[in-house]
Amino acid sequence: MRKRYRVRRVTATGAADYEDAFQVTISETRSPEQWARAVFQDAPPPVRWFLLLGWRAFLGLRLRRPLSSAHHILGWQVAAFDSATIRLALSSPLMNARLLFRVSDDALTLTTDIAYLRRAGWLVWVLVAPVHRRMIPYLLMRATANRLV
Repeated sequence: MRKRYRVRRVTATGAADYEDAFQVTISETRSPEQWARAVFQDAPPPVRWFLLLGWRAFLGLRLRRPLSSAHHILGWQVAAFDSATIRLALSSPLMNARLLFRVSDDALTLTTDIAYLRRAGWLVWVLVAPVHRRMIPYLLMRATANRLV
């Protein structure tokens, strides 16, 4: 029997140039860092390759090395964390990007915010955003499905 998982878009709260948030119901207690690693690092190798290519080649984001460490999650720098959230950050000449994973009792929310540093950043993001809005729900559903038994 196959379980169905639903990711829903929720209202974002900040004042970034672009912001979105997606939320999925969870039934397992994990830290925000564990969920962030499950979303990105536990994705299949072709998906990870696609993400890295998009972040580097299209967005120009400066991924951190090593890609995975106590301070990095698939190249994203861990900028801040507490018991309920982890914030990942990267920058490029065109934009600053932040990902916020927030864990509550029964939900995982991933918020993306982008601050454009140049007008070209807006143009690049307009082209990439539709892929982003499909990829994030896929990654959240996959991470949740892998964690539920």
